Amino acid sequence: MLRDRQTPQILFNTLYLVFGVTILETILGLALAVLMESSIRGIGLIRTAYMLPIMTAPIVVALTWRAMFNNDAGWINYFLG
Repeated sequence: MLRDRQTPQILFNTLYLVFGVTILETILGLALAVLMESSIRGIGLIRTAYMLPIMTAPIVVALTWRAMFNNDAGWINYFLG
């Protein structure tokens, strides 16, 4: 690896990507946090659109487990019975 001609370019690209993405994510995260705390008109809609994907995954998991343990058609109760 130390004798390869591409190693310095690969290391530069990796460090550039790591630091660039980290700085960009920090700035965007801070801007989003400031936006969420502001009192502009329609902020409730923006908060809802932001939080909806976060809330959807646990709901889908809960509904899936509920369907699997269903007394009439759930496959887990079928095998346990």
